[in-house]
Amino acid sequence: MIAEAFVSWKKGFISERACEEIKKYLLKIYGHPKISREDYPAFLENTLQDKNNENKEVLASLLEEIGKANFNIPLNAEEITTAIDYYNE
Repeated sequence: MIAEAFVSWKKGFISERACEEIKKYLLKIYGHPKISREDYPAFLENTLQDKNNENKEVLASLLEEIGKANFNIPLNAEEITTAIDYYNE
């Protein structure tokens, strides 16, 4: 959810402040297990397995605002890895 909030911010759907609030709240509740960079390729491969994807394109649900989502937003590998890097900070 933190990575999705980050991509939502970068795509202009939510503010940076909202993204940071989401991250702070989720880390407080769930902690912060890191994702190793060596696991990124497997992580990316697994994102292709989602049933909502179409034609090997990763489709995500991103926030339009807290509590409201945009659906089937295409993401590329760079956006996903940048979002994981943000999560890992």
